[in-house]
Amino acid sequence: MGGPGSGRRGQPRNIVRELEVVRLRQQGLTLAEIGVRLGISGSSAGRALSRQGRTDLLGVRGFAALTPERRRELASKGGKAAHAVGTAHQFTSEEARPAGAKGGKLAHALGRAHEFTVEEARAAGKKAGRKRRGAGG
Repeated sequence: MGGPGSGRRGQPRNIVRELEVVRLRQQGLTLAEIGVRLGISGSSAGRALSRQGRTDLLGVRGFAALTPERRRELASKGGKAAHAVGTAHQFTSEEARPAGAKGGKLAHALGRAHEFTVEEARAAGKKAGRKRRGAGG
């Protein structure tokens, strides 16, 4: 088949068109709009950007394009749905202990950990003691 610089079915690539795709994308047009203007598909416009080494103009897609709040919301819905159908991972206490410790260390490192007051720590300790003795709590 064709060598470097060859397009589909051995046809030469249209470099002028690919550079036009880059120019239009830099002007803010969507891939679909570029496709309509040039008589190609939006995905062809995206491939032209990739061939020209301008993946920076492709934009962020999928989960990464969402705001952190929207990502958290969708992840929460997915987790709830997985639990509802019984496919969610259920941590054993052996798995949960190191995972919780790791999360706690990260929270402290990032300055997001809750700093307990003396009273809160005392109450938590008493509650844990009651649970160990079977008194509930």
